[in-house]
Amino acid sequence: GYDLDEAGRPTFRYALAGMEVEDQLRTSEGKTMGRTLTFSNIPASGGYVVRLATAKTIEKIDNTTWSLDGHRCFIQVAKGATPVVETSGGVSVLYLPVSAKVEYGWMW
Repeated sequence: GYDLDEAGRPTFRYALAGMEVEDQLRTSEGKTMGRTLTFSNIPASGGYVVRLATAKTIEKIDNTTWSLDGHRCFIQVAKGATPVVETSGGVSVLYLPVSAKVEYGWMW
């Protein structure tokens, strides 16, 4: 389901692999779109990840910013987050391990 905040913006709520998830998408001045995922009941065994993006190429710009397909768009993660890139069969995937709160944004 979902709830609406005072401004009418939705927060989606769902269950995934035994975890409870709150999922918010927000825009900032029409220049970026941010996503906040809040997880509860995370299994102690861990191993879960959030896929941030898939692309032919993913390049690290700095400690918080990643470029997709030659600067087609950018992903920015919160300071201290440690994204991982895996490439297989000509496709790269950028992901973060699941934690209590995962925040990132897209920029064009």
